[in-house]
Amino acid sequence: MKSSIFKKVALWLLIIITAVEVVMFAALYTYTYNKAVAEATADITKAAKDAAELVTFTDPDKYDIESTDEQIITSVLTNACNQYEVDIIYFLLPNLRDNTVMYLTRGTSALQGSKEDSHPVNDLTGHYVEGGLTDEMKRAFEGDESGIVVHITNKNEDKLACYMPVWYYGDSENGKAGAKIKSIVSAEISLQNVTSDFKKKFREFAVIMVIVTLTVGISAAVILYFRVSKPLKKISMRMKGFVSDRDAGFEKLPVKGKDELAEM
Repeated sequence: MKSSIFKKVALWLLIIITAVEVVMFAALYTYTYNKAVAEATADITKAAKDAAELVTFTDPDKYDIESTDEQIITSVLTNACNQYEVDIIYFLLPNLRDNTVMYLTRGTSALQGSKEDSHPVNDLTGHYVEGGLTDEMKRAFEGDESGIVVHITNKNEDKLACYMPVWYYGDSENGKAGAKIKSIVSAEISLQNVTSDFKKKFREFAVIMVIVTLTVGISAAVILYFRVSKPLKKISMRMKGFVSDRDAGFEKLPVKGKDELAEM
């Protein structure tokens, strides 16, 4: 069975375009995802740092849940959540001796609050968590102010959390020199929320790229057919006629252009 050169070239062109597009999509997806995670990391780091500075005069040892203190701190943390577009900021009281952590209160963003209204979550406010003091929390509680970010993933959640120490100044007149760390804050953001927006945009971009690729591919196929395949077919038919009946002579084909096909 005769195999058309046009079909062969078109097939290889399709394979090459598809391969290039797949590689490009994979690279673009990875770049976009990493960029989104990096931006989320920067947001929770700034939110944790800001929140830690705003609660420096709150003594967690004298903190009363369901008091005026809680209302003030909750309001402060909520404002920080909305400002930096993070989901939750917790005010935590670690206990190194028992390896426990007390979740004193938290602030939530408006978006997170609306989600929790329709889908209740496990709010840890007011609870001790035994064995809940992680190595990252301990580092923050020991004075690491670099912004310790950890990726927390399990069957129920996939999020980034940043821990920051809270210096308690109290009545200190020497600033940080007379202060000590009594608590930490934890700023959290769901990776599902972070990636949902970029995935939507990526899907829209992918549709556009597929349309562009199809347009380019069809245009290339049309040009290939009329500029290469069709002239070759004419030459092939004329040569077959000449071989089968040499006495009939060979009528010269009309020549257009100055390329290899014109020379042929």
